[in-house]
Amino acid sequence: MLKIKFIIKNIIHTKNSRIIYYKKRNVNKYIIILCLIILKFIYIVFIIIFIYVRYIVRAADIVSIKAKIILKKI
Repeated sequence: MLKIKFIIKNIIHTKNSRIIYYKKRNVNKYIIILCLIILKFIYIVFIIIFIYVRYIVRAADIVSIKAKIILKKI
């Protein structure tokens, strides 16, 4: 349980610690925020692509099943 709590705490603090770390190195705050937004955008795009691929595969399965039924009737 403690390990799980520790991991969750790390996940929560990583974003904040990253910003603090870059502040210490005198990197512009806006550049970091921009990078985080870009990373989130890339992540969302990947999710959308994944969902589309799943639906295309499902549609292909449905079409193939219908084709098999039609072929059986003939």
